[in-house]
Amino acid sequence: MVVLSCFIKEPRKVFTISLVLAMINHKGNNLLIMRIQKKRNHKKIVLVLVVLFLLLTGYALMAYGFKFWPFTKNQFTEATEEQKTAGNNIKEKSLENTTEGAGDKKSSPQPKTPRGSDPSPAPTPSPNGGKSTVGVSITAATVDKSTATLYVRGLIQTISSNGTCTLSMRHSSGRTYSSSAGSQAGPSTSSCKGFNVPLSQLTPGKWTITIRYEDATVTGGAEGEVTI
Repeated sequence: MVVLSCFIKEPRKVFTISLVLAMINHKGNNLLIMRIQKKRNHKKIVLVLVVLFLLLTGYALMAYGFKFWPFTKNQFTEATEEQKTAGNNIKEKSLENTTEGAGDKKSSPQPKTPRGSDPSPAPTPSPNGGKSTVGVSITAATVDKSTATLYVRGLIQTISSNGTCTLSMRHSSGRTYSSSAGSQAGPSTSSCKGFNVPLSQLTPGKWTITIRYEDATVTGGAEGEVTI
């Protein structure tokens, strides 16, 4: 009866008390909800950690079994004794082949173009019992207009100062010119003493030049062209 009378007499106080009680009840519910959410979040975190642990463990086992990273073998490991022995054998064979190749090259040298300082090759014997043949080359056929002279020089692949060089020239028109000179011995070859042909005796145009060398035992010749 007292409470009822108070409610009738002071309704504002009663309303305020009810509002306060409602707010307290609402906060209590919120706290309860937050605790429930925290528990759920905690469970989610634990579940995620468990899943990650299982994944890492599974990868580790698979990597160890199939030699994936970080269990891969080092590709640059030190060579075994068998590998070292095989490598040394290959090196030795390579050195032997190189030495043999060098010996073959020394035993059979490549032919070279004869020069005045090179040793003269041996004369080629004649098949019919005549004189042996030696190499002859025209080393110069120079027209000097200032002196009006054609200079012709020849090299002989033998050492002799008793031979004779003969110069024969033929023009495209049929005109000819000839001259002779002695030989001069050098350290390893010989040379013709030279031909100085006056241009006044030569018709302008193309000339065929032939030098023939001959001594008591050998003979040889060479041919070339010059334009006056």
